[in-house]
Amino acid sequence: MYQVKNYDSLLGLTGFSDQAMNTHFALYKGYVDNTNKLLETRDNPESRRRLGWEFNGMRL
Repeated sequence: MYQVKNYDSLLGLTGFSDQAMNTHFALYKGYVDNTNKLLETRDNPESRRRLGWEFNGMRL
């Protein structure tokens, strides 16, 4: 299972608002949660298809 990493050290980065960064962190957490959920239920084709999307969102 994958764990959400803490990227709070990036807050205050020049050129990016804290609001934008926090929105990105929330999206990242969702991708990690969905990846873990899909890894538990890989028994149908739809889950396997979505796993690629969620995993890439988490990784990028």
